[in-house]
Amino acid sequence: MKKYLLAGFGAIALTTLAACNNDDGNGTTIASIEGGENITQEELFDDLKMNQQASGALQNAFFSNLTEQLLAMAGEDMEFSEEQIETMIATLQEEFGVTSEEELVELVTTNLGLEDRDDMVDNLIIPELTLIELQSQDLDYGEEDLVAYFEDNRDLYEQVEARHIIVEEEDLANEIIDELNDGADFAELAEEHGTDGTAATGGDLGFFTRADMDEAFAEAAFDLEVGETTSEPVESGFGYHIIEKTDEAMEYEELPEAANMAVERAYIEENGRDFLTVIVDLLDENEITIEDEFFQDFIEQIRAQANQPAPEEQPVEEDGQETDEETDEPTDSEEESTDEESNE
Repeated sequence: MKKYLLAGFGAIALTTLAACNNDDGNGTTIASIEGGENITQEELFDDLKMNQQASGALQNAFFSNLTEQLLAMAGEDMEFSEEQIETMIATLQEEFGVTSEEELVELVTTNLGLEDRDDMVDNLIIPELTLIELQSQDLDYGEEDLVAYFEDNRDLYEQVEARHIIVEEEDLANEIIDELNDGADFAELAEEHGTDGTAATGGDLGFFTRADMDEAFAEAAFDLEVGETTSEPVESGFGYHIIEKTDEAMEYEELPEAANMAVERAYIEENGRDFLTVIVDLLDENEITIEDEFFQDFIEQIRAQANQPAPEEQPVEEDGQETDEETDEPTDSEEESTDEESNE
């Protein structure tokens, strides 16, 4: 869902322009030029429609807004617990790489024009939970299915917890390692020498997956035993790290709650009802009038895409055997080989 619902991150200005363009005539005047023609919102809006790149962003922003409202309305008839809401918030924190709920609220209020946490819950969290509910309709699954999905996608979901001290110079990193070996406190050294935002919290990074970190950093962190610290500085694109692994979640039942939800969401997206099918059903269930042909055409494209049948899989014969149809007639090369053998 994220690629649709949150497409507004890159197109928020276009959405704002479209929303403001609701006056009669030529729309709100943006600039007046003495001796020339006024520049209006309507004219800029029309220009955007004609621009290939901008028109796509404009349609995505429109679809994101429409999708958000449809899911929020559908969610009014559903009951979600505060625990589900908190877990989804934590899941989105991980997906967007922020370490606290406050940072997530700041991110979405800045980029999506939402006002506060309550607004985020109503217009982002509830739609996400609603989509999961609608996609999972008629999908019969249990924890064993989620465990199996986790096993098949371990690299995406295995997590470790760690803290680090990052500095700019390798020599300083080696000196810090020596101090740690002599019994110095890791958190105190992180606060003293760390050059990133984690210094204030003793270098704490929380839980993370391999994909969340620089490749060299992730490899070093995952290779450590719990409680072990890197014996040499780990170089990344950000500097030199000293890493201590503080915990790990390498099995499904060990994952944080937010990671469990991420596994379940991925499983549902892969095995449940298609996202576009869900949205087209909501379009049919609600009375929607689209005045602009530009956007109406886009919705018709969405409908057509949702109604396309899934490509049929070709049957695979066991043990690599071909079908009878394929083996009934020999190829030209086989005929030639047979003729040669019979002449010998």
